[in-house]
Amino acid sequence: MLNPDGIVSNWNLGAQRFKGHEPQEIIGQHFRQIFTEKDQIEGLPERLLKEAERDGRYESEGWRIRKDGQRFWAHAIVETIRDNDGQLLGFAKITRDISERHKAEEHLYRLAHYDPLNHAAEPHHCARRTR
Repeated sequence: MLNPDGIVSNWNLGAQRFKGHEPQEIIGQHFRQIFTEKDQIEGLPERLLKEAERDGRYESEGWRIRKDGQRFWAHAIVETIRDNDGQLLGFAKITRDISERHKAEEHLYRLAHYDPLNHAAEPHHCARRTR
């Protein structure tokens, strides 16, 4: 759980297991630390919360960072939590590690764009949308 400013207010056992942070290490900290440095610089954590607040939900896939610095490909959903008057109380955030699926998709993408005559990916298909 995050407060309206993106500060971690609750850290469950699942998050602890796959992100590596103990509750006492992360509660009270901004959740931006699980994002890559590039995403932090680009303001993705703050933008994501603004979009979730506006639309009620934000869903994305992208690189996230574990406590030990290891990257993983995440599917994340952020939903707003509001009181009966519609006042924003915070956000519920669910993150799944889908690194294996991402690796398989990347492999299939490379196979689909492989040029057997040059033994390489076709040049115009080399740039991928991954962060």
